[in-house]
Amino acid sequence: MTALKSLLSDRRRLMTASLCALVLLMAVALGLSSIETALPRPIPNVKEQIEVERMLSLAAGYQREGNYESALSTYQLLMERFPRTKGDATLVFEMAMAKKGLGRFSEAHGDFRRAADLDGSGSIVADATYEAAECLALAGMSGRAVPALEAALSAYPSNPHAAPALRRLGEHYRSVGVFDEAANCYRGLRRRAASDEDQAAAMDKLAAVLRDKGSYVEEAEVLRDAIDLSKEGEAAWAVRWMLLGDSLYQQEQKAAAKLAYGKALEGRPAFDDRIWSTCQFGACALASSAFEAAAEVLASLVAEYPAEDPTPEWRSGRAKYAVERAHFGLGDALFSLGDYREAVSAYAAAVERFPDSTRVGWALLRSGHCHRRLGDLTVARGAYSLIVSEHAGTVWAEQARAELDNLDWQGKYGIPDPFRPGGEIARAEAEGGTSQ
Repeated sequence: MTALKSLLSDRRRLMTASLCALVLLMAVALGLSSIETALPRPIPNVKEQIEVERMLSLAAGYQREGNYESALSTYQLLMERFPRTKGDATLVFEMAMAKKGLGRFSEAHGDFRRAADLDGSGSIVADATYEAAECLALAGMSGRAVPALEAALSAYPSNPHAAPALRRLGEHYRSVGVFDEAANCYRGLRRRAASDEDQAAAMDKLAAVLRDKGSYVEEAEVLRDAIDLSKEGEAAWAVRWMLLGDSLYQQEQKAAAKLAYGKALEGRPAFDDRIWSTCQFGACALASSAFEAAAEVLASLVAEYPAEDPTPEWRSGRAKYAVERAHFGLGDALFSLGDYREAVSAYAAAVERFPDSTRVGWALLRSGHCHRRLGDLTVARGAYSLIVSEHAGTVWAEQARAELDNLDWQGKYGIPDPFRPGGEIARAEAEGGTSQ
């Protein structure tokens, strides 16, 4: 009986062991992952997360307001209080943006590089790469900025930062006289333009490079395309017509240039541009032998600005140069019309208004010619003598000396001056235009 009980006990232990083994095999069959999921996980720190989000929102608000100092302080405090955020690419990027806003470009460059490294191939790396290159440029390190910008354009050509990068590269190449590279940058900027306005702005930059390069024919083509994209009558439209006039003027296409300046004046050009376009319109009319139109336009400009400088900027600006040309040009237009007394008055006013102008010698020479045509040889001699004494070494002095010698020769042999009223040259000029 005792042996039977022992046998039954052994069987129970065997069955128990078998069941344990079966349970263990089933657990293995279910997989370790199911066991792992059953293990307790750490509960997230909700309060910490809320505080992080609050500080990020606060810093972002400072940044939007342009308060970069407070934004940077908040980011730095956030990293100090929650060290795990130091490895966050987005946070490092935003801190770099705050430093950039403060003008701390070298530090910002380092942070942008770090953000790119932390992000790897994520959504921030492209922006961070462009921003790092931009900071090098802003720090004046063009030697490092140019290859960095080119590398960014090569790696991320469709990024929104590509357009500013091309613009900055174009400005750099233009400043160092590498006009072909600059032109290529602005052509690329033109291709990326999202609107007609952006495309026209890129074409303005391209036209400026072509002007620097002396490629006036291509410049005129680009400006015509930009005008087609402009809204008629607006300031940009007027400026582009004015620049087209300048380009055509350089090509000696004075009649076409006159039309372009006229179109510019139909728009709303700024102060300097209006004065310049008016002066150039008159100059083109004069060069095209439209003397009455030239005299009318130039006289209106002279009447508008006869003496005093209207603004401090005037004294060294293009407007003053244009009004100076208008004063002397009015004398030329009146001379060409044969209105010699009015021409003398215009030249005298020009010399008085701009005594240091390089055109003074020319005006005095022309005044002498006017007095000869009016029969005032004594006054003419005085004008020529003044040029010889006060403008020695100039081409005007040489011509004045020749005129004095000619008058001396005529007086020695009793030959009437052919320029006097009714003289041979005076009659010819009355029939076909002035000869001097």
